[in-house]
Amino acid sequence: MRFIEATTRVGIIYNASLSNSANISMNGTSNQCLCTMLFSSNGTILSFNYNSTSQKCTFFTNYSSIITYQMQADPTSTFYFLQLPSSNSSSLATTTVTASTIKTTTTEALSTAVTSLIATTTVAASTMKTTTTEALSTAVTSSIATTTVTASTLKTTTTEALSTVVTSSIATTTVTVSTLKTTTTEALSTAVTSTLAITTVTASTMKTTTAHALTTVVTSTHQTYVTTGKSTIVTSIFWAFNSDYKDVYNVYNGATTNGATFSSSVGITGYGSALSVPRTSSAYVSVFSPTLSLVNQSFTVAAWVYPTSTMYANDFPILVQCVTGADEKCFQALLRYGVPLLTFYYDDCNGVANFTANKWAHVAFVYDLSAKQQRIYVNGYLDSTHNSSGPYTGLGTSGLFIGGTTELNMYYDGLIDELSVDTRVKSASEILDIATLVLYYSFDSNTLTTDSGPNRINGTSVNAASALSGRVNSAISFQGNSSYFQANGLVLFGTSDLPYSFSLWINPGSVTSGILLFAWKNASWCLPVLGFTSAGHLYTTSKTSHNSTLLNSSSIIPTNVWTHVAHTYAPSTGIRLYINGTLSASSSAFNFSSTSSPISIALANCVNTTLCSCSTVPISMTPYNGLIDEFRFYSRALSATDVSSLANP
Repeated sequence: MRFIEATTRVGIIYNASLSNSANISMNGTSNQCLCTMLFSSNGTILSFNYNSTSQKCTFFTNYSSIITYQMQADPTSTFYFLQLPSSNSSSLATTTVTASTIKTTTTEALSTAVTSLIATTTVAASTMKTTTTEALSTAVTSSIATTTVTASTLKTTTTEALSTVVTSSIATTTVTVSTLKTTTTEALSTAVTSTLAITTVTASTMKTTTAHALTTVVTSTHQTYVTTGKSTIVTSIFWAFNSDYKDVYNVYNGATTNGATFSSSVGITGYGSALSVPRTSSAYVSVFSPTLSLVNQSFTVAAWVYPTSTMYANDFPILVQCVTGADEKCFQALLRYGVPLLTFYYDDCNGVANFTANKWAHVAFVYDLSAKQQRIYVNGYLDSTHNSSGPYTGLGTSGLFIGGTTELNMYYDGLIDELSVDTRVKSASEILDIATLVLYYSFDSNTLTTDSGPNRINGTSVNAASALSGRVNSAISFQGNSSYFQANGLVLFGTSDLPYSFSLWINPGSVTSGILLFAWKNASWCLPVLGFTSAGHLYTTSKTSHNSTLLNSSSIIPTNVWTHVAHTYAPSTGIRLYINGTLSASSSAFNFSSTSSPISIALANCVNTTLCSCSTVPISMTPYNGLIDEFRFYSRALSATDVSSLANP
């Protein structure tokens, strides 16, 4: 990781990350300075160990042991250090100034244009004493500003309880007096909230303007999105349910009640597990310490669901925050009679799509505060909208409940996987990718086997190498008979009749033979999806219950040139083969026949002799030699417009 000095002389750390033990280590290659910061569970800095030789980290050009530092994160894993004047552990800073004109700026934090609280004060007096105490939000932080002015005896006390997520106080102090004494006490809780206070003092009257009193600043924030003139703090939670109830950021961890366990089979990602919630035992998972308030703000809740029983007479709650059944006081994201429902209690967005038992489906619930609109997406596509009468206004400290709630006496029955909560509105394109982008391998040099899509299905590279001359950045290079790339656990590709597509760039050294994409479960189910014939044509195939459906390109693919290839399938349209964004061949409609279990795929090889002989299609089953880049696999049929966009990056 590298260190950069901010213009405000505050350290910035790029590409850092918090470990499960709540420690962050930073090693600067230029100065070999090692700094370790220890945090409490709510993000407060407990200790800061610096280089014992120099007594400071050089990325703090003015580091002092009597200065308090606060840390703030942004979406790129960049950590900022906010320097706070301090004379003791309670962050008390006292500044005494005597001058005819003095300008003091107290507590300047970085976080581009973070504004939440602006106090403008005008005062004329010979002596002024200002005490500002800021404590932020519900059970975590609150903001109290108290100003005492001695002039014609003026005393002002301002109390600010900061509401919704967006928090940061800004204060600038300009004083024209003979004697000024300022004492600032800042009670800071989360490792992300910046506080700036601006106070202007110039005349015999005092005017205080306070803006932005906005709700709960929760205990931990994983992402901060900054726009010009204002900062929005976005909390992201993600439960993967891979044999534990922990948020992957290790903050919003859950606890089981009445036997919510984990599936014996793999979850939607093809590895790990899913949360198993048996309705008969009234099982659920609760998240209390800390909890996240969804009160008076935008949010997106998304999950993969696999109900295992009939839903026609029951509510299947996915996520709930509710202590009372009253209008706008009870948030529920659930399936009601097999149809998705987003409700704040008598203010409902009713879905249209019917969910089927024993089948995976993706659902997303969105509330847009600015538009006052509820939205439901099913398998990536907008299912319904509802203009609500107002936001959810319940009790934000009441906890989150996954899969059930005793308050409403309703319980889910089946599996839940990849559950996420974000305190922002996710776009339609984001939700579509979350629901349908199964795999995405960019094959960039430092992420050759990393899945850059939402499912984190990392692959395996065998005797393959990174090539710098990719179509987009780097590519993967296959040379020789034993070179290939493999990925496992494609659950949706293993489901019959579901649409799918793949897209990739190829740069072949030869086109007279070679398998490009091969899929299999075992020797009894295999599919040479894409490859070359001995004549240099591309062939693509799919599978019915009786035989394979074949398509071949009308033209020969050139060697040593990048060519974009896409294959799409939907039951109503069959398969379509696109070359460089143009439709090259298509079939009639048919039903795809798969294995009802996760599928493995390989690029550039059919992996072993047994698998290589399991099909008799015209594709040559010899290894492919050449480059491949930007491989994507979708659980939807790409449109011609989608394919054109991928072919013209």
